[in-house]
Amino acid sequence: MGTAYRKALSLLNLHALQFIIVLRVIIVHFGVILMKLMQVNLYDLLQRFYKTCEIDCKGNDFF
Repeated sequence: MGTAYRKALSLLNLHALQFIIVLRVIIVHFGVILMKLMQVNLYDLLQRFYKTCEIDCKGNDFF
């Protein structure tokens, strides 16, 4: 009985470890995707801001 209990506990620990690894991969994957989307959106925002400033500042000497 003790051997079966240890084997079941070992399998349970293995499944828990596999679940944690899969969960970590999913979190990292979506984190990377989210960071890429934020980078693209930030780049677009800065480009629009730069174009607006470029249009508004054409008459100034410092531009």
